[in-house]
Amino acid sequence: MRGHAEGITTLVIELVLFLTLASHAKEFGECDIPKCRYLIRSRSEAALLERFDKEMPTKAIGLFIDLPKNATADVTECYINTTEYVNGFKFEDKHTLGVFAFHCRVPLQLFLTEDTRDKLDHVTTYLQIQTCQVDLRELNKVGRIVDVLSFVAHGSMVKKEPKKCLGEVETDYCALFQNTTVLWMDKPPNADSDYVYHALNCTLPLTEVKELALTSMEWKTFPSFLPKLFPNVQSLEVPGSDLTIPPAFPWNDGLMLHSKNISRTGFFQEQYAGVFHMTEISKRHHRRLFNLNHNKITSLRNHQFKGFLHMLQLEGNGLTEVGSDTFNNIRGLQHLDLSFNKLQTIPKDLLKNLTDLQHINLANNLLRTLDDALFVNNNKLRYLNVANNSISVVGNRVFAKLTELNVLHMESNLLKKIAPSAFPILSITLKTIHLKDNPLEIFPTGILYIRKLEKVYLQNTNINFQNLAELAFNVHWGHLIESVGVSTSSSDLEILESDDLRTVDLSGSKVENFNLHTFWGNTTVEKYKRNHSKKNLEAIFSHFKFILFNNPVTCDCRIVAFNKFMDTMVAAGKFTGREYMFTDWKCTWPSEFYGRPMLLVKEADTYCKRDYPTCPSKCHCYERSISKIIIVDCRGTGMTDFPDVLPEGVLDLWFQNNNLTEVPSKLYLTRVRQLFLSNNAINNIKPDTIKVIRNVGEIHLDSNHLAKLPVEFQRVNASKITLQNNPFTCDCNTLWMKSWLMRRRDVIEDVLEVACNVDDEDENGKLFISVADDQFICKEDFDSMKHVVIPSVVCSIAIALLVVCICMIYVFRMEVKVLLYIYFGIHPFDKDEKDCNEEIDVVVVHSPMVTDWVTESIVGYLEEQGQRYVIASMMRDFVAGFSYQENIACMVKHSKRMLLVLSKDMVSDDDLLKVAWNEAQEKIKELRTNYAIIVCYDVAISEINNKDLRRYVKRGRYIDVKKGLFHEKIMYSMPQYQIEDYAVLSLPDMREYILHMYGNEDKHRDVFERHVFVAYSDQDMNYTMNELRPRLEEKDYLLCLPDRDFIPGASKEENILKAVDNCMHTLFILSGNHLQDEWSLFTFRSASEKSLRDKCNHLIVLTTKDADIKNMDEEVRYYVKTHVTLNVSEAVFFSRLITALPQPNDYQPNIDGETNFVKFQNMVNGEINHSFVFEDEKYIKYDDEIDHDSLKKEACECSECEMKKCKMEEDEDKEGGLEEGRCEKGESQREENGKIVIDDRVSLVHEAENIELENLKEK
Repeated sequence: MRGHAEGITTLVIELVLFLTLASHAKEFGECDIPKCRYLIRSRSEAALLERFDKEMPTKAIGLFIDLPKNATADVTECYINTTEYVNGFKFEDKHTLGVFAFHCRVPLQLFLTEDTRDKLDHVTTYLQIQTCQVDLRELNKVGRIVDVLSFVAHGSMVKKEPKKCLGEVETDYCALFQNTTVLWMDKPPNADSDYVYHALNCTLPLTEVKELALTSMEWKTFPSFLPKLFPNVQSLEVPGSDLTIPPAFPWNDGLMLHSKNISRTGFFQEQYAGVFHMTEISKRHHRRLFNLNHNKITSLRNHQFKGFLHMLQLEGNGLTEVGSDTFNNIRGLQHLDLSFNKLQTIPKDLLKNLTDLQHINLANNLLRTLDDALFVNNNKLRYLNVANNSISVVGNRVFAKLTELNVLHMESNLLKKIAPSAFPILSITLKTIHLKDNPLEIFPTGILYIRKLEKVYLQNTNINFQNLAELAFNVHWGHLIESVGVSTSSSDLEILESDDLRTVDLSGSKVENFNLHTFWGNTTVEKYKRNHSKKNLEAIFSHFKFILFNNPVTCDCRIVAFNKFMDTMVAAGKFTGREYMFTDWKCTWPSEFYGRPMLLVKEADTYCKRDYPTCPSKCHCYERSISKIIIVDCRGTGMTDFPDVLPEGVLDLWFQNNNLTEVPSKLYLTRVRQLFLSNNAINNIKPDTIKVIRNVGEIHLDSNHLAKLPVEFQRVNASKITLQNNPFTCDCNTLWMKSWLMRRRDVIEDVLEVACNVDDEDENGKLFISVADDQFICKEDFDSMKHVVIPSVVCSIAIALLVVCICMIYVFRMEVKVLLYIYFGIHPFDKDEKDCNEEIDVVVVHSPMVTDWVTESIVGYLEEQGQRYVIASMMRDFVAGFSYQENIACMVKHSKRMLLVLSKDMVSDDDLLKVAWNEAQEKIKELRTNYAIIVCYDVAISEINNKDLRRYVKRGRYIDVKKGLFHEKIMYSMPQYQIEDYAVLSLPDMREYILHMYGNEDKHRDVFERHVFVAYSDQDMNYTMNELRPRLEEKDYLLCLPDRDFIPGASKEENILKAVDNCMHTLFILSGNHLQDEWSLFTFRSASEKSLRDKCNHLIVLTTKDADIKNMDEEVRYYVKTHVTLNVSEAVFFSRLITALPQPNDYQPNIDGETNFVKFQNMVNGEINHSFVFEDEKYIKYDDEIDHDSLKKEACECSECEMKKCKMEEDEDKEGGLEEGRCEKGESQREENGKIVIDDRVSLVHEAENIELENLKEK
């Protein structure tokens, strides 16, 4: 019975709704105002408000409004059916918060129809309008139905142009604000400075308004009428104006409750007060805020703020001075923001009366010192930020009394040392300290005494631990044990707990080693220091984790003392040897220890530099720690001869990577233990040399030019020998080597790599020990007189000339073919087939370091030729935002040639070279043998590490820039055309090609609000606003700029996510040597993830001249290395940027698309800090665009329709007919009474035509 009654009630409501729609359609037609076209997004959100301590559900419906689809150019207005809109909320009979959001796509004039229902006393609303033009009396048609608690007008013009034909017009212009407590307005485009006066021309004071925000008003003086109009305002915000003197505020001193027993939920309270570290504001009261951010108040020397305030914000005013009494007459201040100003000094008694202060931000000023007395009365302080100043000196007890501090920011200053007593060592709340990017030279031991500390940021400092022994001795044991111990009643280390290590991040600093040279002395003082320091170090390393990433850790003899100390700790059971320091602290020098854990380096392997008078000039000499063996390191010095004299004593000679051609019989070779001669040009070892190297322990002769060894080499008694990569010859003179290699295989480490050539084999030869003995043959002596001279005299000179010519042609075959092509137009043997249909003639790949040369000598030359080649140059035509691999793969697919320029940095960048060559090989395998054109710029063949590429080049398939006919060889290698082939002269749209190649050609059809979201730091704001923005907007791009378009009050995370989600592209500007804050890295990650997810170039990184990529986050460095980025200083920067972006005329914001979503921004600042931008909601189509066949198919696939045949009827008309059908399924799409419903939510669309309504009533 209950279900039957509900069905009858629903039918009655629908019939009434149809009749109302028909009535309104007729009435509104008389006004000549068309109905607005809009998309709907609805969602239930987290509760923001409570009533009588019981949460009020939050429901929001946003309309993205546009003019009718077929509206003419002179139509600038439309209306919204208020009844339909309110019905869409389906308010239940309980106290509810409704969010009414109207977002006009263009600044159209918006009207509302009259709703005659009784007022919904249980509904409280937030009313938000954006980019609309509307009369307040029109909006009061909403106020008659529900109480408007908060009103927000963002970019909207409030006018006095009501339409009486749309319903009764309220005579009281400000009736809407009778119950409004929050009022937020900004100055719309093209409005004058008196806009607020005209917009709020009310006859009576608005006594219910408690929070007033008037942003970007461009006032030079504060309007005098506002205090009278809003006498009870608790919170006043006037950011972004031109005020030079703060207006008088507050206008009252009373703390006011929310009306109607309303209070904030815990979630909203955290957003409203908690994030600002204001813990003493009740959830039932309004906060008392005075916001003067970004005005032009440069001096407060003679100004005094007075009254009761919770928050005072003066960010970005250019303040240069404040007076000692500026804040002395403020009561209850908990939050003070003076960041982004030009303060050089602060009076030491500036904060003396602010005893309730919990948050102070002095970042981004020009402060030089912090006096001990500055924070002496601010014991409640929880957050202190003095980052990005020029502070070089802080008082010895400047923070000592801040025992309730949670976070301390001191990064990016000029601090070289901080006294231990400066920190609040008695605090049990301080968890994070930021000290990175300071030139600190002495480790701040005070951080070791803070009991609940979790992490200290000391990246990019000058701390080197050279004085670790002294540092460990100076640590106060009592303070340390109080910090890390369970109890202070005992000094026994057994009481220590080390489950959760406190992190000290020293990444990018200058830690070379842990020098403990005083540990092992025998004097009484040294023993005392050793025992005291050992006890301190044990406690420190048991409770603190020191991160040494990207530090120049040098594993020489100076680490011996520290390694011994750690070994004793392991032996005593204090450490297990599996702790982080045994694996994470890795050597960076010497090269043979690179990447090896420092604590695993043995003492016998370490050495230190020593000065010997006989050490060669370009070499370095070292002494090993235990054996005292002298190392003479001459690696890579270019030496061509052995030194005449060397230091006395046993020697290890490191002579690798030089130009030595022979091993002389120097007398000092008898004292050599290790002889490293790898990678030289040695082609001969004389028998006399064997006498002096006979007793050398190790001999390394690999990678030289030895064709044979003297037989006497068998007498060498070395314990290790290497011989691979030498061009040995297998003949009768080297037969002895085979038996010797097999006999000494335990000594010759690379015996299975030693090869030799037999007769005319290829250069790699055969495995020496595998060649049969009978193949070691020497050719007999040749009788030249009998077999050469006499037959040569007899033979004609013509034959000799012919042989010479043939040899010359073979040696210079490339030059011969080029000359034939130049003078006779002949292209023999290697001409392209005629069926090559690729649009690009050649893609040029090279390293960025040779861009200028490539542009001038190759690209410019080819483009100036008569054949007018279509050229894709890597640094000019690669599409930004895509990876190098995607660009190269696509361009290789559509090109006839690849011109690969090999330079030293190109060869060293193995990733780029490997990608380019792999793609080229795939093309070559398609029988396109001439596809790759290799140009050697400053690289020798031996320097090419890629084996396949080196093999390809060795076959002569390359062009050396140092040799003649360079340009002619390039032209010869290019595809050849006839005159009629010159039709295609321009490069195709590579962006579309790449998208199509990776199956992403439809991604650009998603609904978006703007074309481009620009993410930048404060130091790049001037460039972005004054250079980049005007040029992009001149090209008709719609931009999202944080400082202009982000909504005050909303969280940074939500603003960023919505900007990334609702913009086609994100331009991320990199400058300096690090990202400004965690939000910059969050923006980068979000945009990068969208690029990967959508397989497109959503993220486009722009770098500036001062961008130091090497010192940025690892994610950023990896992205810049693998993806095409743009440098704003490049001459072709803007043209490349436009190439990477879609054409704005082709991709306008499309509200009709099937997959479009609409961003309804949260415009509430103050009372509402939560954005009502909803994601992942289904979309609504307009009724004239509904695909009825698809709707019918989907409806018939619902679960209930499997049991019960879905019955549908069609009634065709000029619009394609109105279908009616139902399938009772929770998540299906269905059509009811002219409206499409998705996810059990009512979505209001255009009214059906009169004939359709009649058909429905007949049914």
